[in-house]
Amino acid sequence: RVRGTLSGGDYVEIDQLYARANFAFDTGMENGAAFARTFTVDGSLVRAGVATTGHAALTALAAPRATAPAVHTWMSNLVIEPSRDGATGRVYALDFTSGAAKPVNDSGRFDDVLVKTGEGWRFKTRMYVSVVAAAPSN
Repeated sequence: RVRGTLSGGDYVEIDQLYARANFAFDTGMENGAAFARTFTVDGSLVRAGVATTGHAALTALAAPRATAPAVHTWMSNLVIEPSRDGATGRVYALDFTSGAAKPVNDSGRFDDVLVKTGEGWRFKTRMYVSVVAAAPSN
């Protein structure tokens, strides 16, 4: 597999993309539009086998979060690797609701394809894999 190279600046910009996407999604910033802008125009988020593609659909997905300010997504252990078309990213995620009786909503990881556009790094595809559904129930 042929890989490109990433500069130190690319790593920082990609790391900031992850942070902006989280914050924008959790807060529903700009009624979801800020989250959608972290993706390419035809970008796609896949969760539980369902793809949400394009800025309009991604905006609609994030907009309701504006009314749920106690919901937070934490990500850790981000691994960024150069690829032929840009980069790939893998990161663990924890979705948490402050003050809830059962605060952990979900836990899993994102497997992402990133591309550098004229506006900076953006997600081309994000695949979320939940580990909660796979965990045995007690």
